[in-house]
Amino acid sequence: MVAMITLTVFLAASLAAANPIRPFHSRRLVEALENRDYAQDADILEPYEKYHSRYLEWGCDSEHGKPFFDLCCHPKLKNDTTSFPSSCSAGCTEDPKDPVHKDPTPTHSTTSSKPLKIDPPSSTSSSTPYQPPKGVAGDPKPPSSTSSSSTKPPDPAPTKQTTSPFNLGGFATFFYQGGNAGACGTVHSDSDYIVAIDIDRYGDTGAVSPLCGKKVEITNADTGKSVVATIADVCPTCKNSNSIDLSVSTFLAIASLGEGMVSIKWQFV
Repeated sequence: MVAMITLTVFLAASLAAANPIRPFHSRRLVEALENRDYAQDADILEPYEKYHSRYLEWGCDSEHGKPFFDLCCHPKLKNDTTSFPSSCSAGCTEDPKDPVHKDPTPTHSTTSSKPLKIDPPSSTSSSTPYQPPKGVAGDPKPPSSTSSSSTKPPDPAPTKQTTSPFNLGGFATFFYQGGNAGACGTVHSDSDYIVAIDIDRYGDTGAVSPLCGKKVEITNADTGKSVVATIADVCPTCKNSNSIDLSVSTFLAIASLGEGMVSIKWQFV
């Protein structure tokens, strides 16, 4: 009995040391993440220890909602041999932007200052002979206005073609409930049609997200099969912000468990 208590205290201390930047995780979320322990994606993702070490080293906890998080802070697939960009280990810096803006400004100012000095004398000498053509110059103005008006109609056309209600470029995986309450606070079974939304969209993992209870329609991008499910949990290991972790029944509605991960598009309904 003493040994079991000692082991429990040791595990709790280990978890606290591994996540020093996130003191606001709810106990149910920590238990859910421990229960999962990469189990649902063990066959397709890199080892959790390797991912978690990189997550802490690169300061991913403070990069939520930024492009850096999507580029550098998600786990890699087990068979993915590509390397992360060098900017991931170096961190996000905005220094390169400053010199780019500073360099062109002096060059433009110096070149534009010279012709300004030459313009005044030429305008004074030509002011009297140019008075008659001013009336002629006023005539071509109407055609220029018509040409500009003709360019306005094509503008809304491409926006209509590119508008889509679906979130694209995501992937669907699946996970087991294990009798644990999701981040939204409700216990579900594997047969329930529920999903875990990516952590970037969920928000504060220590509170119930406004997305909890909302329904999403998920479509297999390859087969066209679709299913509607309810958001009930958060997914900290999804591939990107457009990826979703599905309950077993939800995943089976669009793919087989043997596929492990499939490309999807989805929308709120």
